[in-house]
Amino acid sequence: MINFDEELRKFHPSLELDDAKQAIETRDLEDVADVLVKMLGQTEAERRAARQPAPMPVPIAEPPLQEGEQ
Repeated sequence: MINFDEELRKFHPSLELDDAKQAIETRDLEDVADVLVKMLGQTEAERRAARQPAPMPVPIAEPPLQEGEQ
């Protein structure tokens, strides 16, 4: 039979689990409430600037072909 008291005395938690637990507990995740608070704190100008599309790159013109080139 299994002696549970003895097995518990021999038990040592895995270091990987301790590392994972620490990483999970110290992570500061944004939830929906955080996003809403951030959005409400923005000014109208900041919201407009965030919606502006990025400028399009200007294409570089290729030099004209010389005679005999294709």
